[in-house]
Amino acid sequence: MWSYMGNERKKRPPPSFLSQHHAERHNSSNSSSSATINSEVSVTNNSQSQSPISSFYFEFGISLDDYSRLQQAVYWAEPDRSITNVSMSTSPAHTTFIIENLKDSYQIGEELFVLVHAKDFNNKSKSYGGDFFQAKLFWSKTKASVFGEVVDLLNGSYSVRFLLPWVGEAQVAVRLIHSSEAVQVLKRHRDTDSDRVYFNGYYEGPGPNKTRLSETVKCNVKWDKNGLESMGTGDCCCEYNDPRTRETWRCQRPKSLPCSALVYHSMGGYRNLLTNEEKKLMTQTNKDINGDKSIIKIYNHQNETTGMLVNNLTKNSTDMQISWKMCCSKKEELIFRHCKSK
Repeated sequence: MWSYMGNERKKRPPPSFLSQHHAERHNSSNSSSSATINSEVSVTNNSQSQSPISSFYFEFGISLDDYSRLQQAVYWAEPDRSITNVSMSTSPAHTTFIIENLKDSYQIGEELFVLVHAKDFNNKSKSYGGDFFQAKLFWSKTKASVFGEVVDLLNGSYSVRFLLPWVGEAQVAVRLIHSSEAVQVLKRHRDTDSDRVYFNGYYEGPGPNKTRLSETVKCNVKWDKNGLESMGTGDCCCEYNDPRTRETWRCQRPKSLPCSALVYHSMGGYRNLLTNEEKKLMTQTNKDINGDKSIIKIYNHQNETTGMLVNNLTKNSTDMQISWKMCCSKKEELIFRHCKSK
């Protein structure tokens, strides 16, 4: 249960984000005074200041180099132009894929490469990346499948790498999960619409003439200002601390009951904040694209070589046995003839 924080509560500082920390580091580098070490992360009593790099590590538990690598790993390309019409987005019907340098057969453990070529609804090749593709190697008869690694080439093309993990046959399938334009829609709403999910808070308390009052209001997590301003500003709301997650929750202030009259909360619902154009974009998601349906044959050449060697040895052994029997038969015949002549 949330605990009411009241007017005498101490306001907790907002969470530190890496982008904010970069700005702080930039400002601190222009200042002649060194940063003071927080007592919670102090290593020695003698050290009273630390460099921005060590401050970054102590606050986030990661080096700047590792952080840079993480930023590169999660980087997602964006459209290089303003999207004014759905027809400019990636079309699953016009986008295709080919298997590069397709061979008659492969060895188990070999790599297979596929190239995806994205096009818009006007059948024009796209010049930027950011599409979300899923590529799968599969064989329906054995119900075997494995996903491939998709690499955005940032020019409208995508390279897919598969490791061939089984002996037998396989085919390739590629799906467009979200176009680059739809990804940007999702990203924007994620960053700006924190109240697209809301909760209900239920208040109960004594009323006039020994009656019981009850009110239901909207609540949400207080993690940024986006969406919360729609609940009101100033003294509009009651704030509560979740002792388990240490999150601060905010509920609209009841009209007739105090903030301490909250008894429980529940899921409220979802707000669909997409525009009509954005809704059209989201209908072109999670669809198969056309491409090379060739059957890929995968062999275990090492086992085949071993089998051929065993067969050859068996055949040679059988031939030797036949020759030996023939030799023995001729020898016995000669001895029989010699005895009969005597």
